[in-house]
Amino acid sequence: MKNSMAIKACIVLFHLNIFILIQGLSALYARTAEADSLEHVLANTQGEARIEILYELSRLCAPIETSKSLGFATEAVELAREYENPLRLSNALNALAISHYYLGNISLSIGYLQESIIILEGLWQADTANFELLFRISLLSGNASNVYSQQGEFDKALEMLLRERRYHEKLIAHDPENIKYQERMALCLSNLSTVYRELNKFHMAEEMLVNALAQSREINYSTGIAACLNNLGLLRIEQERYREALEIYEEALQLNMELADSIAIAGTYNNIGLIMENTKDFQQSLHYYQSSLKITERLNYAYGISNTSNNIGKIYQLMGKPDSAEVFILKGLETASKNGLLTLEMQSLNTLSSLYRSTGDFRQALEVYQDYAMVKDSLFNLERSRQIADMETKYETERIDRENLILRKDIKIHKTTQRLLFLAIFTLVLLTVMLFFLMRAKNRLLKQKTALFEQQKQIQSMAIEKKEMERKYFEDQVFAEQEINRLQKIKLEEQNRKLAATAIQVTTKNQILESILQEIDHASKSKLHEPDECYRNIRKTVRANMNLDRDWEQFKRHFEEVHPDFFIKLTERYPNLTPGEQKICAYYRINLGTNEIAQILNVTIAAVQKSRHRLRKKLGIDSQMEMTEFMLNI
Repeated sequence: MKNSMAIKACIVLFHLNIFILIQGLSALYARTAEADSLEHVLANTQGEARIEILYELSRLCAPIETSKSLGFATEAVELAREYENPLRLSNALNALAISHYYLGNISLSIGYLQESIIILEGLWQADTANFELLFRISLLSGNASNVYSQQGEFDKALEMLLRERRYHEKLIAHDPENIKYQERMALCLSNLSTVYRELNKFHMAEEMLVNALAQSREINYSTGIAACLNNLGLLRIEQERYREALEIYEEALQLNMELADSIAIAGTYNNIGLIMENTKDFQQSLHYYQSSLKITERLNYAYGISNTSNNIGKIYQLMGKPDSAEVFILKGLETASKNGLLTLEMQSLNTLSSLYRSTGDFRQALEVYQDYAMVKDSLFNLERSRQIADMETKYETERIDRENLILRKDIKIHKTTQRLLFLAIFTLVLLTVMLFFLMRAKNRLLKQKTALFEQQKQIQSMAIEKKEMERKYFEDQVFAEQEINRLQKIKLEEQNRKLAATAIQVTTKNQILESILQEIDHASKSKLHEPDECYRNIRKTVRANMNLDRDWEQFKRHFEEVHPDFFIKLTERYPNLTPGEQKICAYYRINLGTNEIAQILNVTIAAVQKSRHRLRKKLGIDSQMEMTEFMLNI
């Protein structure tokens, strides 16, 4: 039996070492990556928002970088106090308690936990419908019970766990389907079994374990199952049922592997080592204890380091290696003493005294035993101090109860006073209502008079507005008539200019016709018998009168009468224009077409178009603008 258990234990140990390495590295990498990401966010966050980030960073760093975790938690507490945020302060204090727990500062850890619980209980009293607050109080109570257990204060641990169970019962009654509440209840029962076992109440311990394990399996709660199996294994060791205990721990190890719970795995190693120790397989026991020590040292878990080092020392003593035993027992003693773990310090001193006695060094054994007695006395005194503190707390509670009784009486008196005050207020309100209706009737007449006055005022205002509108209408009408007259005047002036230009043309034509008539009369008087000669003279006269260049000065004079300063402005702007080009500009100014200009100049239409093209270039006229439009702007 012993050999088969040893072989099985070796196989489990081999596989578990590989798993721990892989899981440890994976978890460490994941935590480090998440922590780095949060640190980057923290660097860009100011004010109250930093508190939650600091809390998360402290939680992530607690198992791997405990000193860093402590720094984050401390800053979170300071900020929460500064911004007077009680809920965030409770979270930050919890983080600070966890950091001190990992550092082995158990007394500080329990102090911060208690402060955090007091804050949450105050919030819960103010808002009893907030069951999330109650759930958080239950979690902190469970944490406090674990810390008390580490210190060996199992009565205190039991008190906290019983309180936690009551909270969970309320939560489950409020929401029976909530898996989270059921999981925490199962874990609470498992922890209760541990405390009952430490208090030597084995029957109650097993009863709690059976219920906790059944609940955990029912809801498939792996963490709860693993905790129950670990505690059940310890019970089986107490009952010397080692094979059952080993089988239980194999299942627990498998679950802890899946959960990657390094502390739980270290505890399981330690318990398997205890099985091997009790079955006298010291070599295997040593391997398991050493594996547990490696994990606790990696996590800087003071309680685990002290307890496991002491166990290794005992194994070396049993193997006849006192020097090695002394090294590990002293290591466990130093860790316990440094971190205030009085129970483990007593255990280490007792083991060390036994070691010295076994080696015949009775003087050293006596000195160590005296130290053991002193620690035991100090633990006793500490317990007495705690009992005194409990009595003070009880007295304070009774005092608070008395004050609450007085307060309730005051409240009753206050309620009576309130009723009387309410009656007085009701009477006053009734009188006020009656007075209101009286004043309302009086004010109604005043309002009617005021309304009549307002109507008259509005009528007067409307009359004034009407006069103002009539005045504006008259002004607009006058302005419109003036504008019409102005436009008619401009139109008349334009028409006069056109009539003047037409008159010039008529005059010129009449002159030509008169010249022809004179030529005919002259031919008749001279009695010429040659018609060809007469025709030649008439043709000559017509051709001579068709050449208007001879009369240009006369046309220019008439043109300037209609369009004054046109030639002056044209010459000033474009001094390089020829007289012929100036003539074409004048003809375009009076809106003559190309055909008309060709007839006047007695040239072809093509010649006029060619001249117009050169003139447009010379004047720089845009291709989109007409010549007439351009000349009108000069």
